Amino acid sequence: MEIRKEKGYISVQIDYNPYYVEQLKHLGGKWQAKEKIWHLSTSQYEPVVELFHRNKNDLTEQSMDNQIKINMIRDDLVRLGYSPKTIKSYTNHLKAFLTSSEGVCDLMSINRYLLHLLENKNSSHSYCNQAVNAIKIYARKEATLRYELCSYF
Repeated sequence: MEIRKEKGYISVQIDYNPYYVEQLKHLGGKWQAKEKIWHLSTSQYEPVVELFHRNKNDLTEQSMDNQIKINMIRDDLVRLGYSPKTIKSYTNHLKAFLTSSEGVCDLMSINRYLLHLLENKNSSHSYCNQAVNAIKIYARKEATLRYELCSYF
């Protein structure tokens, strides 16, 4: 995460997080896709700093745990020969899912996430199918790790 004061605006660069996206939009932020940063009015500097400072401690540990899980999946996808675009798509789906479900991967959280994509984000069914495939790979990996841990003891 990086917050910079520019000439006439501030720029915020963060990893995708649905909560922060919603908050930045609420503060009047505009997404600059080409640069992959948010632009906000300089008058919003203090609220933006407060937003990230307030949530820093709550999200840091969970975000690190999620990132470790996502990196493991990414490594598996590379070994299995998935294309770079598919790997990027699946890891982005997993980031969004794990953030929204607070790291819980059960049927209820998966259904809630998919309904959120369809109803609130107006995502296509094809997009949701991508998310399902990414989550299935993640769930299989979690089950395998749990089985290996249990059989170790």
